[in-house]
Amino acid sequence: MRAYLALLLVVLLAPALTAQYQGSKPVPDYLKKGFDSITPEYCEIVLSYLAGEECQGRRTGTEGYQKAADYVAARFKEFGLKPVGDEKTYFQAVPFQRSRVDVKKSKLTVGGAKFVCGEDVMFNPADSAVEGSVVFVTGDADALLEDSKVLLGKILIVRGATGARSGGTTRQTRKHRPVAILTVSDAVGKPRWVSSRGGRRRRSNRAQQVRGTISLDAAKRLAASCGVKNALDMPAEGATHAKATRPKRRGSGKIVVARESAANGVPNVVGLLEGSDARLKREMVICGSHLDHLGVGTNGQVNYGADDDGSGSSALVALARALTSNGKRPRRSILFLAFCGEEMGLVGSRYYANNPIFPLKDAVCELQMDMIGRNEEFCSSNRVEETGEDNVTTTHLIGSKKISMELHELVIAMNEHIGFTFEYDEEDVYRRSDHYSFAEKGVPICFFFSGFHKDYHRPTDTVDKINFDKISNTTKLVYLTAFEAANRKKRLSK
Repeated sequence: MRAYLALLLVVLLAPALTAQYQGSKPVPDYLKKGFDSITPEYCEIVLSYLAGEECQGRRTGTEGYQKAADYVAARFKEFGLKPVGDEKTYFQAVPFQRSRVDVKKSKLTVGGAKFVCGEDVMFNPADSAVEGSVVFVTGDADALLEDSKVLLGKILIVRGATGARSGGTTRQTRKHRPVAILTVSDAVGKPRWVSSRGGRRRRSNRAQQVRGTISLDAAKRLAASCGVKNALDMPAEGATHAKATRPKRRGSGKIVVARESAANGVPNVVGLLEGSDARLKREMVICGSHLDHLGVGTNGQVNYGADDDGSGSSALVALARALTSNGKRPRRSILFLAFCGEEMGLVGSRYYANNPIFPLKDAVCELQMDMIGRNEEFCSSNRVEETGEDNVTTTHLIGSKKISMELHELVIAMNEHIGFTFEYDEEDVYRRSDHYSFAEKGVPICFFFSGFHKDYHRPTDTVDKINFDKISNTTKLVYLTAFEAANRKKRLSK
């Protein structure tokens, strides 16, 4: 706390910094005070807490998430936002269920060897029973199997970066699907209560795939029980193909999940800046981010979520600070929403959209900030690979043209004061953040997104890799857009 107060004092005493990109225009005088309050240093203060050890990755339904929610609510109170949540608080309780593996009832057996859940192996919570032949796969991140048919219906033991969600072999599992994927780790974690997946569940005739971790010691014992040697040795450095070892042993596993409902739900954090016009203040611009991330993995590693979406949540706090300190308020109101459960299927935003505190017909637009703190480092397979240095001033606008071209044009006009280079090539993520819950209801949206990078959904998504100029400039762009959308005489048209 002392370090936090010291850093805060430095920021408050430092001269206001304008970090717009080259060639940008100055902002009007009536917006300057709030605009200049948005600094990289302040964004770093907020993000250092949200993506620090205290919040433990902010997984929905955990103590770490609640600490993050309390922190944001305290900032909303500090700025003088109106508490419009349940019982005049800054929280809207979202019904939520949590689950964990029952280690006493869950097991893995291969041949005559038994592996103890919670010590040798740990599964992700998913009621399931699996059976299949064992296959060991090792390889680097981009290594592929020469014949991925070997994966179909197998219990897959993976060692190396190829087991990452974006790794080569993992991509091949989408075509030839194993019944289980166990990633080798130095040790496995103890069972934890985690958020049950929310939102809409897709119907599928496929059996549920089991995922989890197996300790290196247990994996070695498993290989020995299968009568194979060197099954866990990594291929030579630079090898383009992953190595597969297929012992003639079958295994079976059973995962049993215990579930309970969170007694008081899990909160969205909500605060209101009332508009200055007695007639128009019932209408509002909504500014959002998702406060949650993945939390602590089954291997005990913390997924800090500095960019996803600590960056957007830090921006939301800085935005609330700027709009409340500006002196001039817009005609319409501005609603600030930090959502829970985005990683679980847009749970918090979908709940709000179906149970709005204010009628959605009065929502002028929703401006969503999700992953706005990094320079895009790599792209999809159908695009030329790019480095972070190629994308220092670029960011993506997603969905801005779908419902209201007038909103899109407003963002473009406000960007004259910032200087971003916009890209419009990531529309495949249009349904993957909280703005979509509002778009489904016909509310005009704009999703601000700086792009994917190699640390996406990994423990390495940490504060030290954040581009705070990019966060503050995105916040400034949303500040200008939100104020103008809320202040114009005629609301944005669809």
